[in-house]
Amino acid sequence: MTDFLGLDVTLEPSIAAPNLPIVGTQGNPAAGAAVVLTPSATAWTRPLVLTARLVTSAVVATRSPIVEYLLADGEILAYAPSVLTVGASSTYTFTFSSVLPGNDGNGSQVGGYNYQVMHHLWLPPSAQVKIVVLNMDVGDQWSMITYAYEVAQPPSSEVRHRLQPHQAIS
Repeated sequence: MTDFLGLDVTLEPSIAAPNLPIVGTQGNPAAGAAVVLTPSATAWTRPLVLTARLVTSAVVATRSPIVEYLLADGEILAYAPSVLTVGASSTYTFTFSSVLPGNDGNGSQVGGYNYQVMHHLWLPPSAQVKIVVLNMDVGDQWSMITYAYEVAQPPSSEVRHRLQPHQAIS
């Protein structure tokens, strides 16, 4: 039991003290396709950072990347839209992060680099993190994909019950 704001709270050990982040890279998807990452088929994960470079064709005027969190059955748990758009014939690197210091949720842009907010939430096994793009052209290409996420043991049934999709984001 832990005293938290005067309340007795039982913390799930695996959530209270997760492992060190797992960092990696992923191959490029086909041109015109979304970036899809499945952190773990067996463990709960919390995405920390997802970075990818988008090179756009000259065909479509503007695009807007969105990070989606999908459950194993394809249900969208949450999403984090970019507040910045990408123009035609451009190259931008997006960093979606749940740990940006001082970020107010509006994102920021420095040159061709875009820093965006991701939700700071735990995803169940086999959930996916996906970068989709509104108005994506078949000639647009994602590359240089890197990620970091934390892994935890499956929470108890009591905690799992409290983390239903409609309750996970607030």
